[in-house]
Amino acid sequence: MDADKDTYQFHPERTHQGLALVIANFTEGEDRRGGADSDLKYMKKTFKRLGFKVDCHKNVTKSDLVSLLNGCSQHMLTSYDCFVFAISSHGMEFVQKDKMGNSVQQHVIKMFDGEYIYTKDILDYFTDRKCKALKNKPKLFFIQACRIPETKSTHDQYDAGVGFDSGISTHNKKGGQDQRTTRDKTDFGGSSGGTETDSDEESDVSDTDVEEDESSLSDSDIEPTAKGQGAGGNGDSNSHSAADENENASGVTADLEDDIDPAKRRRLYPLESGGSGDDIDPARGRKIYPPAPLEFTLVPCHNDMLIMFASPQGHYAFRNKTDGSYMLQLLYKCVEKYYANGGLAQNQTNFLDVLRDVTTQMSEMKFMGSKEYTIVPCIVHKLRKDVIFTQGKSMGSTKFTFKLSEIISTLGMSFFTWSNKN
Repeated sequence: MDADKDTYQFHPERTHQGLALVIANFTEGEDRRGGADSDLKYMKKTFKRLGFKVDCHKNVTKSDLVSLLNGCSQHMLTSYDCFVFAISSHGMEFVQKDKMGNSVQQHVIKMFDGEYIYTKDILDYFTDRKCKALKNKPKLFFIQACRIPETKSTHDQYDAGVGFDSGISTHNKKGGQDQRTTRDKTDFGGSSGGTETDSDEESDVSDTDVEEDESSLSDSDIEPTAKGQGAGGNGDSNSHSAADENENASGVTADLEDDIDPAKRRRLYPLESGGSGDDIDPARGRKIYPPAPLEFTLVPCHNDMLIMFASPQGHYAFRNKTDGSYMLQLLYKCVEKYYANGGLAQNQTNFLDVLRDVTTQMSEMKFMGSKEYTIVPCIVHKLRKDVIFTQGKSMGSTKFTFKLSEIISTLGMSFFTWSNKN
């Protein structure tokens, strides 16, 4: 096998594997996502371990994101051999009609100013035509956000298990009332129209293998966005807010700002109470009646791209309200497992095998307490070659290689001391 033909090639003199743009939304504010700060730490440490230059941001508005994507795709990637985009936020799927009248779901991500951006539009910035600097180079996208359709975000469908893999609700009832757990939450958004009441204490994430002490994230590492204020950019004309999509196939409109279904006078999902457990991140949904027909989700995957969603189409993405999102936690742990101190030096692991380990471990986990649902990440890719992260000649100053040389030096000194004594 010719390694040069079957593996993406990285410049031997590189100082970084590539550039990683990392975003965690709703670390504060009305739609705060408990554990989002931990998500940011996990993402940063994951890609630093892999040797990426990591550009961290939190609470990014739509216009800010457009500016960041424009800057990356047009100017910042000329000297990099790989690109990573990772975001942790609220999400959902909008339903649209195509030219043939079929229902098509478009995945969207909610930004900190309440605006939505289509995932397909994010991917479109990095096609071969629009980002020539990354042509024939791997582009990896990690999306921690729910994929539940807005038409299925009601209390009734939530209780019926819609949006969970098993489709069966097994939660217990006592005294005629549901006993809900607060251990799990999802990434669909606006859990109860107010702030979450979970603990502010973050999980203890080891930082022994990254370049600097990351027990806290400094302003130089993370660029927060002014609330509701963009940093420039014209946005994308195809992206819009959920408020613009209030008409169903039958022309029936619904405006349920108070989260009450007027027909049944019952409160709509989400109803999760506060607590220090797990969470989901659905963006605030609206009742559309009658239910939409069978739909499919359109997420275009372009050349040399990989997209990893935290959940399959039509399902919730789970997050622990203290420790952060499960997919991002496991991604960090698997990267730590495969690329331990000095692990890049002689590495021959295809990165797809690392991601498969993540999905395997998530498939063995249960969420939402007594409901015991299983959600497995979904990976879509058009990678033509193996992605093998190795050690560039100019990457010796990074801490994961420094620790290896430190160990070798210590062993050598110990041998010298032992030789003198004998």
